[in-house]
Amino acid sequence: MRVSGHLRNAATGCLALGLAVLAGCSSGGQADKGAEAPAPGASAGSSSVASAGPSVGSSSVASTSAAPAGHDPVTAFDGQTLKLSDGQVAIEGATAWIATVDSLTAHDTGTGTATEIPPGAGLVSGVTVGAPVVADITGTTAVLSVIPFSTPGTGTQVAKNGIRLLVADAHTCTLLWSADLPTPGFDDKSTLRIAGVDGGTAVIVNGRDIVAVDLVKHQPAWSKENMSKSVQVVAVGAGHVAVIEPNDFSEYQVNAFRVTDGTLDWTEAKEERLSAIPAGPGRIMVTRNKTARPVNALVDLATGRHISEIQRDLVPDRCIDDGKSVLVCTKESAGPLTAVGINSADGKVLWQLPTDERVAPYVTAVWHGTVYGRVDNVCLMLDAVTGEDRPGQLPDSPDLVDAHIGVFLGDRRHISGKYPEPVARRTTG
Repeated sequence: MRVSGHLRNAATGCLALGLAVLAGCSSGGQADKGAEAPAPGASAGSSSVASAGPSVGSSSVASTSAAPAGHDPVTAFDGQTLKLSDGQVAIEGATAWIATVDSLTAHDTGTGTATEIPPGAGLVSGVTVGAPVVADITGTTAVLSVIPFSTPGTGTQVAKNGIRLLVADAHTCTLLWSADLPTPGFDDKSTLRIAGVDGGTAVIVNGRDIVAVDLVKHQPAWSKENMSKSVQVVAVGAGHVAVIEPNDFSEYQVNAFRVTDGTLDWTEAKEERLSAIPAGPGRIMVTRNKTARPVNALVDLATGRHISEIQRDLVPDRCIDDGKSVLVCTKESAGPLTAVGINSADGKVLWQLPTDERVAPYVTAVWHGTVYGRVDNVCLMLDAVTGEDRPGQLPDSPDLVDAHIGVFLGDRRHISGKYPEPVARRTTG
């Protein structure tokens, strides 16, 4: 599984960290795959694009160091660190991939080197980008990212805006191919991002516009432009793109479009107060919040079927799949912190915090049976199945984690003091 999130200049956690080198990009071989915790709106899936080699310039890094040993579950991290540049991040194996508005860079945690994947582009004012997305492409693990660009008008030629899609090999850190896609413009109040990859199609969101790219033909497959101002692309998976849109009666509904051609397949949940978030591969959590007690439905993205309905005093901000059997949903935006463990197969609630005897942690990551979080400045781990505290205390709580490395972004709400740069640390147990 893969992890994505936002890197920022913030505190790295519960202890100060030092500098070091960790292992990643190589000229051959593949690292073990790590776990995925969402960035809001992003998901990874399988695709069927043929790798025909770079269409524009490429960059390579040959690493002479072996990949760091993997651990599953992860219960400890090295005290030494590798500083990372600011941007949006995804991790795959022992490599941290950083996306900015004008570049995609691979940080090899084995050699400490950073490799920029060409071709980059000039800055487009006011536009932000989402995290890279990792997806399997006919046996090759690829990293996808998007860059906005603008071509000035010259003579009689008008200025043009575009989106550059970069597709890189996750293990050699080289460009597989790139494609420039037309767009009418950019919304400076939203984020240009890849919402997900599924069935050989990448779904890109640019403000109120959606464009689906055929990863075999390297060209747009379908698009939807100038949608409602309040449209939200929730998730991509199981052959569908889930979108929240308003209807003609001041209600909101979930519309699921086929990822292959953009046709509407199913619709449900018409409510005045409605929210939805990704909830693991091929799932979304839909919350109806019209009554005093919200109703949460775990919905199968392929069919629209309700796997379960959960009546709890909870409107979740995030749901993180652990890559095995548990979904952990959390609320941080209003009221007391809340965390709920849910069986990802049948949607049954396993545990909930806080209770009369226990507080809820601020959850930073969930992976392979372990919940990582903080209570004030104390970093800790919970058993994802039972919700019970696990023995031992971490010096810091990872925001992204797989078998090889953790990435520590920090959080201004829970940590005071000076905020060092985000860092990566090798797993040691």
